[in-house]
Amino acid sequence: MPILQTKQIDSSVSYCVWQITETEEFFFSHLRLAPADEKYIRSQKLPVRRLEKLACRAALACLLETDSVTVSYSSDDAPQLDGFYLSFSHCKEFAAAALSSVSPVGIDIEPIGERILKLSHKFLNKKELETFDLSDKIQMHFCWGAKEALYKASPVKISNYVDDLQLWGDYFHCFGKINVPPCSLDFKLRSEVFDGLMLVVCH
Repeated sequence: MPILQTKQIDSSVSYCVWQITETEEFFFSHLRLAPADEKYIRSQKLPVRRLEKLACRAALACLLETDSVTVSYSSDDAPQLDGFYLSFSHCKEFAAAALSSVSPVGIDIEPIGERILKLSHKFLNKKELETFDLSDKIQMHFCWGAKEALYKASPVKISNYVDDLQLWGDYFHCFGKINVPPCSLDFKLRSEVFDGLMLVVCH
């Protein structure tokens, strides 16, 4: 199976990245999904969306060390798993799952490209614009991935990436914050660059 990598960040947080090379039939035959979840996946009109969702569950099954996964969704369409905090991410040909047993977790995986350099003002606040190198696509993808991961981990509604999600420190030693009064939560950030991808996990 094409598990690209699995990492245990600490005793309670882990993530898995899956490179998608299989067919839908492979996933449906190798995973034991809850009936409602299988129905939800099969209802997706685009084949690529079905594959991405199945690969996310395969990555989760790897973390749980079982072929049986029971994923549901909250009212705001966030994936849920009883007894854990869960986050999914996917992009072309890759899927990822992050799992925590004690606190909210978020994950984002994106292909690294030049387009991000034109978008920094849409998701970075004034202090962040002064802190990070706006001409460095690696740093900009890290910042975007960090805010995406924070968004997924947030227990409250995020309406503004610029102000509600904050980064402090620098690229080499960075932390994240969800700042939507009265909610104020700090997160550790972990990032990796591999195979032309930026992966960011917040926990």
